[in-house]
Parts: sequence; structure tokens; C-alpha cells
Amino acid sequence: MSWPSLESGGLVQNLHKPGDMDRQDCADEANDDRTQTASLPQDPRIISLRSIKQNSPLLRLPHELILQIILMTLEDPRDLLQSKFEANNSWELADQTQSFDRLRMTNRMTHISSTWRYVCLNATTLWNAIDLLWPSTAVAVFATRAQQSPLFLNLNILQDYQRVFQPLITDSLTFWSTQIAFWTQFLSQNMHRVKSLEIRVKTTEPRRIFPEFWRAVEHLRAPKLEKIVLRFPPRSGEVAIYNPFFRDAPRLRELLVEGFKFSDIQETSFHSLVRLTITLGEFETTAAFKRLTSILSATPNLEALQIAVPESYPDTARPLTPFLGRAVPLDRCAQLKATGLSATTTAFLFSSISFPSLSVLALNICMPWDASPDAITELYTCLPHSMRQLCHTNDTMTMKFSPCYLRTHVGSDSAPNLMVCHNIPDLSGAQFGHSCLAESCTAPFTVLNLSPISLKVAGLSTGFIGQAIPTKDLWRAILSHAPFLEVLELESQFSFAPLCEALEDPRLLGSALKELRKIGSDEDRDAFDMMLERRKSQGAKNEIVLITGPDSQIFVMTFVERQDGGNTGVAVRSVAVNSSVKQ
Repeated sequence: MSWPSLESGGLVQNLHKPGDMDRQDCADEANDDRTQTASLPQDPRIISLRSIKQNSPLLRLPHELILQIILMTLEDPRDLLQSKFEANNSWELADQTQSFDRLRMTNRMTHISSTWRYVCLNATTLWNAIDLLWPSTAVAVFATRAQQSPLFLNLNILQDYQRVFQPLITDSLTFWSTQIAFWTQFLSQNMHRVKSLEIRVKTTEPRRIFPEFWRAVEHLRAPKLEKIVLRFPPRSGEVAIYNPFFRDAPRLRELLVEGFKFSDIQETSFHSLVRLTITLGEFETTAAFKRLTSILSATPNLEALQIAVPESYPDTARPLTPFLGRAVPLDRCAQLKATGLSATTTAFLFSSISFPSLSVLALNICMPWDASPDAITELYTCLPHSMRQLCHTNDTMTMKFSPCYLRTHVGSDSAPNLMVCHNIPDLSGAQFGHSCLAESCTAPFTVLNLSPISLKVAGLSTGFIGQAIPTKDLWRAILSHAPFLEVLELESQFSFAPLCEALEDPRLLGSALKELRKIGSDEDRDAFDMMLERRKSQGAKNEIVLITGPDSQIFVMTFVERQDGGNTGVAVRSVAVNSSVKQ
């Protein structure tokens, strides 16, 4: 669960005097049913302890500093909790455990002293992040203490929630019915205060309970709502979106939906959105995706878009032909991520919607296993013109191999502008297997007109049709499309010999190459030396430096150019410890 940050410390400024602190503390003690009818015994030891407590430096800290200490105490890293769980959803279980721990710790913070209790009770944004799985009394108390500050509500029901957190419950239907009745009442009373609502349901039992809950609250007014996250079990086929909070949510900017039907959506519902994430499950008909593009055409303010098809529900739509009409522009959309789409669906998307301002594009595409090399070329050809122009001006590229897949990054490895991942078509005995591998590696150069200065090859060196990659021929294909390449970096698992064999003729390849970097290994020096001698014997004008060293050290090396008999070489100005340089 994400917690909102405090604004100006989150302290209400209507209580200043010590007397007010005591009176407010007493009032809250009464409201929380902790008032005792009998007076406290006036034991000398108690009086002494109170005197020491009042003089403690900890209680003399400024209120803002006390609040920061409280916040740091509440933000426990979930890494420490993950070790308690071994299932695949361990992160989610750890998050839920941390949520309950935060509830208990917040309560403890209010019992340290009257000063600390005053700070807590008047830090309204300490209370406005509420987990609806907390006990109903805690949810109500948090909402009351948040006063008029916007509420951030979270409901994350995991598949194993009842087994892990409510093991004594035997009547599941009654338990969830009681919970849903409270949630419905709470949202009905407080939806006008909600700024963020996140509902994630990963269980289908008891059936029809959660869809009924959603239908009971989907039409509430939400004038302050800015973000909605709605995730229901895929393939449930029981939840339909119409206009959830949209008509009465003028501030809505971010929407994430998964597991819903889209057949009844009204396009006007998305008009105010800035960020949209949709996980679809209705790709068995081409009409469903055409409906999606119609919805996107009604989002003129959209800045970030994510579209996904779950792995368990792949894009099985019949091949779509590119849209021949006028594409609807999303002028403000700068980020697009699409996962699980087919190549033809991707082409249809980019032909029906244009992205003139796109600066970050991430695609994870499912290619037919019997596709020809032309299909890979067409995939890159359909990319938006704005992205193709941006790639042309970028001089950094990364290729990551994995079994039957290739991931290409254009831009820095940490923040690339373009990321394309697709399977390499190769059915057993396929006619185009080797050609598709070569086309997958060279199509980014030819179609996007790339001229990288730096290229990194990473990933796995085996797995594609049972042979080591890249081969000598594949290296030749790659390097022949990168005539201006100056820096080539390989991870340690890749064999150095095929590359050296491809570089032996300087008239064909590597005329601008200055550095070869082999991370994590200093092997294959013989192959490098032999390649270097053969290049020199054939009149090579560029001198190549071999750099080997661990990942953490290779990037601290710097180089300066020098003039040596008219030929430009590379000299090492500083070298990391345990790295080696061969020239």
C-alpha cells in the first residue's frame, strides 16, 4: 500500500497552548473509551516517573521533528517481512503485513506521552491513508482523525488473505458479506472525501460477492477523486464498467483497470484522464480492440498509456489489417507501454492512433512462430514517426538475448527511449528460423536508421535453436549495420572468439571501433591478439583497446585521445583496480 506524503508536516495549527494539548488529549481519551472511573493512585514513584518524563529532552523536540520521527518509524521496509512468506505473492503478503503493522505502530505512537499524542492527533495526513481490511473501528477512527483532509483508500484482497490473516474464520460467506456491508456504508458516507481509491481482488470466492459490492458503490459522487485502481480476477466475466465515478469526478486523472468488460464503456468517461492502464481479456474478437481504440480517441489529455494482455489470456484475435482512415492524434501522450499484443494488433493501434509527442515506448510483442523475416521488419516499420525520429538521433543501443526472445533498447540502459521485446519465430524445422534471428538483430538499424556509437550485448548466450549466439555470421550482420560504432561491450557469458573472427577484416567491419569491453572476465586474450595482428597486417587505421573487469569497475575508466603518427588511438588515463587493459 502506498502512503501519501505529508504536506507542511500535516499538523493542524488550531491548537497552540499547553492547556489545549491536555484538554484535547483528555477529550480523545474519552472518545476512545479509555476513560477510567477511578482516579489514578498518587503513588510517589508514579509522581517521580511523571516528573522525569516531563523533563525528558525527547518531549522538548519541536513538533515537526517529532512527526518526522514517527513517520520514519512507521515506514518499515517490506524486505524484512518478505522472508516470512515463500509463495509467489510474497511481496503482496509482506505489504499486507506491513499495513497491519503500521496500524499497530500508529496506535503505539499515540501512547508515548501527551505531547506525542497531541502531535499524532493533529497530523491529519497521518490518518488519511486507510486500509479497508483493517478492523471497522480502526477505519472509522482514522477517517475521523483525518478531519477534512483527502482520503487515500486501499483494499487489497489476496488469494490467501483469509488463510493467512483470518485463519479462525469458518463461515467465509458470512465473513465477506459483513465486510462488504461495512465497506459499502463507509464509501457511501465518505466518497466525497476520497482522493485515491485502490481496489485489488485476487480471489473469486465467494462468487458474485465482490461484483455486487462494486455495483453498489460505482455510481457514488467523487468530487475529489484523482486516482482509481480496479483489479478483479481475469476471466471472471462478472464485472462490467459503465461510468464508475466518472460523471461526478471532474478531477479524475489516473485510472488502472483489469478484469472488466469494456463493451458498455462510454468514450466520454475518459475525457479527463492523464494516465490510463488497461489490462484486457476480450481479445477473442477483433471488435473488442477496435472498441479500445475508439475509447483512446476520447482521451485528449492522456500523457501516459499502458495496455496489456495477461499471459494466461494471450492475444488470440484474428489478424487485424491497418486502419485506413485518419488516425486520431493523442497529442500529449509521451509514454506508451504495450504488453502481450500481436504484431498485427500493434500495427492496427499505431495506424488508428497517432502519438506525435511520444518519447518513451515499450513493446512486448507476440510474433507467430511461423512468421517470416518480413513480419519483423513490418513490426518496426509501424512504429510512430516521432519515435523513429527520436531513435535516429540516439547513439546508445543494447541488445539482450534470452531463449527464443530478443530485447532491443535504444537509449541509455537505465532509461531507454525505445524498448522492443519479441519472440524470434522458429518452429521446429521452420524455414525462416535463422533468417528471423538475423532480421531481429538488424531490423532496428535498417528501419529506424540507427547509427549507434555504443552497443552493449547482454542476456543469455545459449538457448536459441540449441546453439551459442551471437555467431560469427550474426556478428557480421550486426556490425555491418553499425559503421560508426566506437564502443562494443559484452557480458562475460558471451564467447569472444566469434566476434574476433568477424572483426579480422578491417575493410569490412569495425573501421571506427575504439574499445572492446568484456565485463567480468579477462579470458579470450589470444583471440583478441590474433584479431588485432590480422587487422594491422591489412592496414587497419584504428587501434582497438580491450578492457576487462567486473561490472562495478569497468565504468570508472576514462579515456583520452592521442595523435600518434597521424593515427588516432586510445590511451588509458585512469583504470579501476583489478581491471586490465590490452592494447
